[in-house]
Amino acid sequence: MKQRLKRVVSFIFYITGVTALVFRAVFSRKNQVLILLYHQIKMPGNSYEAAVSGENFERHMQFIAKKFKVVSLGDALEIMRRGEIADKPLAVITFDDGFRNNFKTAFPILTKYSVPATFFITSGSMDNHEPLWTAKVEYYFKQTSLNCLVLETLPMSCAFDLADTSKRFRACQTVKTAMKKVSDDRRRLILEEIENMIGLGSAAGHELSSEMLSWDEVRKMTADPLVSIGSHSESHRMLANTPNNVMMDELTHSKIKIEAEIGKRVRFFSYPGNSYNNQVQQCVLEAGYEAACAVDQEICVWNGDLFKLKRVHIEDGGLDYFLAQITLLMNRVRKRTNLYDRG
Repeated sequence: MKQRLKRVVSFIFYITGVTALVFRAVFSRKNQVLILLYHQIKMPGNSYEAAVSGENFERHMQFIAKKFKVVSLGDALEIMRRGEIADKPLAVITFDDGFRNNFKTAFPILTKYSVPATFFITSGSMDNHEPLWTAKVEYYFKQTSLNCLVLETLPMSCAFDLADTSKRFRACQTVKTAMKKVSDDRRRLILEEIENMIGLGSAAGHELSSEMLSWDEVRKMTADPLVSIGSHSESHRMLANTPNNVMMDELTHSKIKIEAEIGKRVRFFSYPGNSYNNQVQQCVLEAGYEAACAVDQEICVWNGDLFKLKRVHIEDGGLDYFLAQITLLMNRVRKRTNLYDRG
C-alpha cells in the first residue's frame, strides 16, 4: 500500500510540474554531489529484490547524463576538496554487492552513455560464489509454502504470518532488520533455523550462486576507464556488530584480494547493510581506504565526513519516480504529513 501510494503521489507531482520545480530548487545548489546507489539491474520479480529493470535503468542514465556532470567517485572527492563549482550539478553512480547483472545489463548501458561508475564488491562471493546471507533470507521467504513461521533464535522469539505475499514480504523485512543488529554467530543461528524450518537451503545455494560476479567479469569491467572497483567487505558482515580483529580482517583481506585480482588500487569502501559507527569508520581509515559510502537517503554536501558519504538508494520506476527519489521529494512529503504511516 505504501509503495503504491508513493508512486501515485510521485506521478501526480510529475505531471503537475511540482517535481520540476523541486528539481530546479534542489540542484541549483552547487556545493553538493548526488551519489546514487543501485544493487541489481534486472526486472524485479517481486518486492524482495532491490532491483531496477534494465529499461528503467537506461532511462535513469539517459537523464543523468543529460542533466548532470557525471564523474567518478574519486573525481567527485577531488572536486569537493578543491571546492570547485561545476556548470552542472554533480552526480556519481555506485553499485553495491557485486551481482552478475551489473556486468551483463548495467555495464553496457553505462558505456553507451559514457557514464562512470564505482562497483563495490563482496570479495568472498567472487571467490566461492557463496550467496549473500541477505539474498538467502529473501529467497526463503519468497519461496516458502508455509503459512506461519516461528523463529526462536531471534532476539525476541516471534511468530510470523506468511499467509500471502505482502505478509511474507513484511516478515522478511522484519527478520532481515533484526539479523543486521546481532552478532555473526547469532545471525548464523537464525539463518540455520530459517533453513531448517523452510527446508530450501540446498535450492537457495544452487539458484543464487550464479548471481554473483566472477573475477573475469570484474576484470573485463575494470579494463574500461569508466569503471572503478571498491570493497564491500569480504563476507558482507554487519561491521558495527563485529569484533575489531574480525572487522579488520574483513576490511584488509577484501582490499588485498581485489587489488591482486584487478591490478589496481582499491581506494573506497561501502558499508554492508549500512552497518557502521565511529569505531567502524576508524577501522576503515586504518585499513587504508580514502573514503567510505553509507546509505542515508541524502545528498552529499561539501565538507562532509569522507567516511560517511551520503547516497540515495534508487528503487525501480520510470522517470517520474526516479526524479521523486533523487530530489528526496517523498522524504519531504513524509516529514510534513503522516501520509505513508497510514495502513
